[in-house]
Amino acid sequence: MRQPQRGRFQAIWSGLAGAHSLPGHVQDYWPVRIDRGGAVLAPGDPNDLVRYIDARDLGEWCVHMLEQREPGVYNAVGPRSHLTIAEMLYGIRAITSVAISFAWVNADFSAEHGVRPWSWAPGMPGTLNRNLFGHVV
Repeated sequence: MRQPQRGRFQAIWSGLAGAHSLPGHVQDYWPVRIDRGGAVLAPGDPNDLVRYIDARDLGEWCVHMLEQREPGVYNAVGPRSHLTIAEMLYGIRAITSVAISFAWVNADFSAEHGVRPWSWAPGMPGTLNRNLFGHVV
């Protein structure tokens, strides 16, 4: 593979991209699951960071970057400030009136019980490579 010429390429890493047109995707799963109440398996460590972007915003920004011919390597994820998986889940919980509790399970526990990464809940940072998800590379 040829090395790209310095200043003449764009590399955009999007992380987890969701779209409202994809029912059951990350932006739908957690609010729906939490609103059902009861015990909820929460992925990874409560302090794991989550990063995401709306696919429409990502597409618009990518087109803009191509039009502007802005070379470089970009992480196209948000939010701008740090957000942990616990903050996200407890934030969703705060807008419901159902009784709920979170049981935090790590990737090893999930693997021991046959749960593959991304198979049961979108946005499962505890099961993904920490160099690629939850932390800006």
